[in-house]
Formats: sequence, C-alpha cells, structure tokens
Amino acid sequence: SSTASSLAQGGIAAAVGLGDDPAFHAADTLRAGAGESGRPAVELLCGAAPAAITWLEAHGARFDREGDHWALHREAAHDRARVLHVGGDATGAALTNALYRAVLGASNVEILTDLTAISLIRDAARVSGIIAAASNGRTLELHANDTVLATGGLGQLYLPTTNPAAACGDGLAMALQAGVRLNDLEFVQFHPTALACAADPLPLVTEALRGAGATLIDEQGQPIMQTRHPDGDLAPRDIVARAVWNEVSEGRAVRL
Repeated sequence: SSTASSLAQGGIAAAVGLGDDPAFHAADTLRAGAGESGRPAVELLCGAAPAAITWLEAHGARFDREGDHWALHREAAHDRARVLHVGGDATGAALTNALYRAVLGASNVEILTDLTAISLIRDAARVSGIIAAASNGRTLELHANDTVLATGGLGQLYLPTTNPAAACGDGLAMALQAGVRLNDLEFVQFHPTALACAADPLPLVTEALRGAGATLIDEQGQPIMQTRHPDGDLAPRDIVARAVWNEVSEGRAVRL
C-alpha cells in the first residue's frame, strides 16, 4: 500500500483494440520518447503487452469492460484508445493485489516479511545477495545466485511530490555503494497534475481526466497546451509538465 505501483491511478497501455497493432503502440512510444528510447526495448514492451493483459486477467486482475469488450481509454501520447483500467482509477492497487495473491500461491516462492534490505553483498566482482535488517534490530545475510533490485524510484528527491515516502532512492544508493554502475538517472518523470493542498505526498490528479476531455487553463480560463503541441492536453507528460512549470514559475496559476 506504500508503493508507487499500488497508488497508480492510470491504466496499462496495450494494443488490444480493433484495428490497433503493437507496431502503432511502439511508434507512439518512440515519438513520446523524443529519440531517447531504445527501439528494441520499446518493441519488446509493446509487442508483449497484449499477452501480459491476458496473463494478468488469468491471475485475478479484472479489467473494466464495456459489454463483451475491454473498456479502452485514450491518454497522453497515444494516437488512439488503448489504455485499460481496473476499477476506474484503482488500477495500481488491483494489479499489485492480484500479483501478490499469485506470489502467495506459488510453491517456488518464499516470502520474507519484516525485513529491510540495507546493503548488497559483494563476492569478488559480483553481487551475491543482500544484508537485511529486521524490526527487532537483528541483521541477516541472504545469499543468492542472482539479485534483482526492485526497490522503486527516487521521486522524494523532488518536493513537493506525489511519490510515496518509500520512493527515496535507497535501492539505487545500495547499488552505488556496492560499485554497481547506474544508467539513465537523468530520466525522472514529473507527472503534470496534482491536487494543490497541504498533503504529503500530494494526491495525484490522474491523466485519465485529460483523456476524457479535461483541459489545462490559465487564470483567464485560456487553454495553455493548444499552442505548445499538436496533441494539446494529450501531449507527452514531459511536455505538459514543462508547460505547467513555465506558467507557474512566471507567477501564473494553472487549473484543470
């Protein structure tokens, strides 16, 4: 419940609609990446997405439907409706719960709770496990042939933020301490819209609202995106976030 994945309101994009194709999905993704995306990785992701949706449903995720078909929505940077949701804006919680239940039922997976990874174990030139701390203060070593760091991002470096408190980059710090080379740290995505209030973290205002027709406007009620990108309010997130930042940094409020 404290991860960015479980809090995610938006859905998952997959080329499952009539007339859609993973190649179209990949083209949109590469365009949104402004030339920085690795084409093989993008094509793998988009090509595998339809099967991933089917796999998730088989493991308990119930994507929203309209009649006999999945309900598809259009969101930023996509040229058509291809985003699936679970429970409206509860996609993240629904998917993490479904995956958690699948892991609980897997006979070849052991779950250790009440432990926090604090460092990686180095064995010569490779990582061979982790050192973890329990809430009672004891530490233990967990050795493994392969170690996967799935510790979330570093959104808490930039305040205010919609990122949960756990997204503080500690997994990346452990990797650095172990001598692991990190790549692409400059690619931090800033979500364009959040609820302006005193909460910490800020409540995220889902992109699906703009997909359904909501518009970003200035203090005079004028749209701010129509002159900045051909896709207007459905431009890629970095472009929308930069436009909002430019307005706010010059003392002009932006509303949705």
